[in-house]
Amino acid sequence: MSGSDVINTTPFLSDKLSLVTHHHLLTRVPVKLDLEDWNYRSWEYFFDQLCSGYDVIKFIRGTPTDATPTSTSVPFTPDELKVHKIILSWIFTTISDPLQKRLVVAGPNTAKEAWDILTNIVKDNKRTRASTLKTELQSIQLGTLSMEAYFQKIESLVTTLTSLDYVVNDEDVVHYAITGLPEKYNQVCGYMHYQTTFPDLKMVRSLLVAVEMRLKTKEVSLPLDSSSPIMATVF
Repeated sequence: MSGSDVINTTPFLSDKLSLVTHHHLLTRVPVKLDLEDWNYRSWEYFFDQLCSGYDVIKFIRGTPTDATPTSTSVPFTPDELKVHKIILSWIFTTISDPLQKRLVVAGPNTAKEAWDILTNIVKDNKRTRASTLKTELQSIQLGTLSMEAYFQKIESLVTTLTSLDYVVNDEDVVHYAITGLPEKYNQVCGYMHYQTTFPDLKMVRSLLVAVEMRLKTKEVSLPLDSSSPIMATVF
């Protein structure tokens, strides 16, 4: 078999990628990049895994020679151009509507251009987003939330801040959580402060969920008397 025969019978990479269905794409990248959710790390991880699986990571990350000032750019082959267009469509499919609009305005011609634009958008918004979330965490209040929902919200804020490369001190988080509770939890909060080892967030969550349940039980079983020593029987 001649060399030309081998070339002619070898499927193009773009043909392989074109077989990726919409369902398969969203299964491999199960999150949509959204600045409101700030899920860039998750989206980046899944998209990297997708591209690595099809051996096209270089189309979004570039190659070592791309960063070399003396290197001359080599024009894309027709198949490479098709690959860029396919990956570009993957990117558009897995990002939020607002980001899609910004990307359309930017008008990237290649998958790497689109990737770099999104990366820069994320970087530009990182500091402002971190500052806003830090303020929200520091001023968090239980309000009408259940104790379980309250701690889920706290953990979500901490997770997002961590994804923004903001270092969150565990003891500070516990302090914010306790400070945001109403007066009826003062006794149990005081109890935690006097422990030899300051409790972590998981322990505080478990204790306060249990206390919440006991308080609700007593509120149902006792007469509505504001002078009732509800907290006296917590421990």
